[in-house]
Amino acid sequence: MAWGILSLFVICAECKPGDAFFIRFFRDAALSDTFFVEEDTSIYIPLAGQISLAGVEKEKAVKFLEDTLLSFYARPLVKVYSLSRVYMTGQVEKPGPVYLMPSEGFIEAVAIAGTKDRADLARVKVIRDGKTIGLDLRRPRTGETPHDGDLIIVPKSPWPTLMEVYYVLAGVAVAWSLYLNIRR
Repeated sequence: MAWGILSLFVICAECKPGDAFFIRFFRDAALSDTFFVEEDTSIYIPLAGQISLAGVEKEKAVKFLEDTLLSFYARPLVKVYSLSRVYMTGQVEKPGPVYLMPSEGFIEAVAIAGTKDRADLARVKVIRDGKTIGLDLRRPRTGETPHDGDLIIVPKSPWPTLMEVYYVLAGVAVAWSLYLNIRR
């Protein structure tokens, strides 16, 4: 039996493929890792083995996992947090799913995904249950939290970057210089 204190972060209403678990062993950091529910709705946790979560609701899965892990790890401290899985697209460095703790909001989701130079944080769109919500992340509001399954779109800014302005002005200057030289 392994000695350790662990923390378990879980995402699932009814566990399905792609849901994530993060287990942190405070006394043995080498065992800490993120685990995903596989296509057969099971996960593999070292020492505990393959654990099936097929058709299990969140509350029951949490208790089941706690009991299972208690039988393999002596004196563990198990904490369970419900994570939100949101999807990032648009002017972000890492488009795709992002997993968020309950205390994390839209700004953290964008920070995790990273932004490109032309990202417009004043016109962020969130698509939730077929409805579009507009957000200005330059002025964050309290109470706005991501929901599981949200699609967050970071649009491209309509304004040119300083380098783009420089290139245009440099091109105009060269063209004007050529025009003046040819005209003489």
